[in-house]
This record gives sequence, C-alpha cells and structure tokens, in this order.
Amino acid sequence: MKPRRLPIAAFALFALSALLVALLVIPAVKTDAFPKATPERAIRALWVVFGCNLVLGLFALTLSRAPTAFATLAWRLAACFMAFPAFLMALALTDGGLAFWGHGPGMRTAALTMLGCAAANAVGGILTVAMGLSREKRPAP
Repeated sequence: MKPRRLPIAAFALFALSALLVALLVIPAVKTDAFPKATPERAIRALWVVFGCNLVLGLFALTLSRAPTAFATLAWRLAACFMAFPAFLMALALTDGGLAFWGHGPGMRTAALTMLGCAAANAVGGILTVAMGLSREKRPAP
C-alpha cells in the first residue's frame, strides 16, 4: 500500500468502527436484560469509545491532507503515539465483546460487532504506526 493511502485506510477503519458502535452496539446494549447488568455504565463507555474513534479517524484524515506531514519528526512521532489509544480502544472493545458474549444469545450480535470493531481498531493502529514509520519520497527539484 502506498504511504499516501495509509491515512485514508486508517480513517476508514476508525470511522467504520465508530459507526458500528453507535448504530449497532449501543442500541443492543440498551436492551440487555442479563441479571446484574449495568447497561447505563456500558453505554457511557461505548460513547467514549465512539468519540475516541472519531478523534483517531480525524487525526488520520488530517495526515492524509497535509502534503508535508511526514517531513517533520514531530508529525511522524505523533502518528506513532496515536496508535497507542487505538490499541487501548481495541482492548476495551475486546473486553466488552467477550463480556457480552456471556449475556446470552440476544447479545451475540453486539458481542461479534464489538470484536469486529476491535479488529478494525487494531488494524487502524498498525496502519497508524506504518504512517509514522513510512518515508515518502519527495519529488526531485
């Protein structure tokens, strides 16, 4: 994959993950009737995941629009450091997905969606690291 396409691919993964959480997971969690379940707390945490995914996606999109973004060391380090929250979101989604898997057949769709979003966040984090480590060739003067 060309280095200029990495930020766009990362943006697409983060945006897809955010949309799936907002449109599929949160409505399913609202109807969770498992004993001792606290859907209110889970919904707040999922909105935080949604917001973090939007921020990560917008950061990746910003990198795709900046023509000399990787010319400075600061931008390259920022891209590498932005992978850390992506991996944290992947861990949070994996934990929630595995927890909801035990809430019965009614929550399996939400659990599988969360695990898919976790995979998208992990791949987006890997692409973000690749953005920071890639070196674009500058055109010869």
